[in-house]
Amino acid sequence: GGEIEVNPDVVSQLLLTLGGEASDEEWPALAAARHVKPDHLDPAHLLAVWNGETEDAYGRLAILATIALGLRGLGVQREEAMERAAEIWACRLG
Repeated sequence: GGEIEVNPDVVSQLLLTLGGEASDEEWPALAAARHVKPDHLDPAHLLAVWNGETEDAYGRLAILATIALGLRGLGVQREEAMERAAEIWACRLG
């Protein structure tokens, strides 16, 4: 169980079915090096990232890749999905 999240630090294997056709894709890591994750997540930090008050490199890349994954499942090609994911993420601030 759990939520879906793309880890931007590693190559991801995407298995999907579009239009009745099964396929698999390899998505490259988005980070040059692995991020060091904090020992625990602070909800105030997550809210500050959401509100655009602070930056979290791992969080931002994970969000963008996960949005792109959802768009890919709707048939959008990876490069366009990443571009649209960035637009969607930016729109959260109005």
